[in-house]
Amino acid sequence: MCFDICIFFKRAISSVFMYWLVRCRTLIAQVGDIQHVLVVLFEYFFYLFIYFYFLFLYIWCVLFHIGCSVVGSSFSITMNLVWRVSVFVLCIGAFTAGALRPNVVKVGAIFTFSTINGKVARIAMKAAEDDVNSDPINLGGTKLSILMHDSNFSGLLSIIGALKYMETDTVAIIGPQNAVMAHVLSHIANELHVPLLSFTALDPTLSPLQYPYFVQTAPNDQFQMSAIADMISYFHWREVIAVYSDDDQSRNGVIALGDKLAERRCKISYKAALPPDPTATRSEIKDQLVKLQMTEARVIILHTFAKTGLLVVDEARNLGMMDTGYVWIATTWLSTVLDSTLPLSSKTADSIQGVLTLRPHTPDSERKRAFMSRWHKLSNGSIGLNPYGLYAYDTVWMLTRAMKLFLDQGGNMSFSNSARLSHFGGGALNLGALSIFDGGKQLLNNILQLNVTGVTGPIQFNSDRSPFRPSYDILNVIKNGCRTIGYWSNYSGLSVVTPETLYARPPNRSSSSQHSYHLQTRRKACGRASQSENERTGQQMVIGMKMNTGTRLIKLKCTLPVKDSTHVPMRRTDH
Repeated sequence: MCFDICIFFKRAISSVFMYWLVRCRTLIAQVGDIQHVLVVLFEYFFYLFIYFYFLFLYIWCVLFHIGCSVVGSSFSITMNLVWRVSVFVLCIGAFTAGALRPNVVKVGAIFTFSTINGKVARIAMKAAEDDVNSDPINLGGTKLSILMHDSNFSGLLSIIGALKYMETDTVAIIGPQNAVMAHVLSHIANELHVPLLSFTALDPTLSPLQYPYFVQTAPNDQFQMSAIADMISYFHWREVIAVYSDDDQSRNGVIALGDKLAERRCKISYKAALPPDPTATRSEIKDQLVKLQMTEARVIILHTFAKTGLLVVDEARNLGMMDTGYVWIATTWLSTVLDSTLPLSSKTADSIQGVLTLRPHTPDSERKRAFMSRWHKLSNGSIGLNPYGLYAYDTVWMLTRAMKLFLDQGGNMSFSNSARLSHFGGGALNLGALSIFDGGKQLLNNILQLNVTGVTGPIQFNSDRSPFRPSYDILNVIKNGCRTIGYWSNYSGLSVVTPETLYARPPNRSSSSQHSYHLQTRRKACGRASQSENERTGQQMVIGMKMNTGTRLIKLKCTLPVKDSTHVPMRRTDH
């Protein structure tokens, strides 16, 4: 019996010593300023005390094993007292550790919940919150609470919501929905060390150098513009027109498109700026489209949001710009409309026939299929699921995993007053109540170092904080919805097979490695042949898109549907 107790304490000493070394290294690494020094020192001496206490018990047990038969019952009584004291100390330590772990972790969310992405995100985030709280293991017994704030298209309401969260010990904020507010709220996040995570504010100019606490959890528009530029380059279209909302995200996205086109010796010949979504009116849109009709370019990139985008294509249809001599490429706003609002009204469906659009690519998986199968019940059939709903779900889980690691590391869940804001206390705003999250830097580092799998696929960040291997589906809008006609990834470029199929092979972006997709339409437009040749002959447009299959030539042929023709099914030929 005495020998077994000795072995127990010997193993306990080894375990405590190893944990103490790891813990000290973690604590020292997280020291960012003088405010953490006392906490580190306290925990350092606490674990040092536990180590020497177990060592003391081990020595006593050895002595007891050696001299138990000699000393007699008095020694046994002493050892019994030591044993009781040790149990008491361990209970106190466990109680202290439990007391330091919070009961609830608060996370804020700022969205416009009347928009498509706002509605989808709200349902997905609530589902993720319920899933996290359904199992105590996910946060080590701590509950997750997501507090949602409706900004209702208002920048002021977004700021008020963020400030409200900062007064209530919020450890992170999901959102905002648009890049305009992301630029503003990122300054607040920087000051108060609260990570700001957004899967819809995808302005490529939201630099991690300027906004270190802002993290984009979905691919930003720089990658989308690279995909569009690759398409335009192969089609030999040298000039395009950009129609966009005049806000930070759309404007900077178009600038990124211009840069990507310039790398491929193409250019934007005309830019048509519309009032920010959702304020653009039909008359303002019509005025811009009439100006476009007087330009030579006939390839139009439409980079905006759902409400404005649908108004643009509707007015373009009224002006005859959807039927003769034009090619339309819409950014991801159109795919979210198609995914979340099917079936479309006959008027809307008629307006967008033949348009090409992109959708963020999420690889097929059991996790994704399981979540999609739950969606109808979660949404009560009110709205369809789009990729940004998947990103919303994964963003909550990213925070959960990063927060659990933070708590397991003994992270400090304390908040301190900002010295620069303390003199603003009182009054209606009471800015002095805003507090700095002391563990914000550590939580942010945990988020950026994640390497897990979610419903959107692998979740990790590159050194520039961009999501791992961004990719898109290329869609063709047809009469009854849309179909996937190809893919683009930052790894392999354009392809007719899913990007994950090509990840096992060396990256190859050369033109010789890419093969063709063919789109045929009765509309006069500029395909691989020159624009003037098509207009002179009036023949069908044949768009040959180089696609990377990796092994063999695959040609997919289909027609873009028009009102007065019957859709011809896609035909595939392998060579």
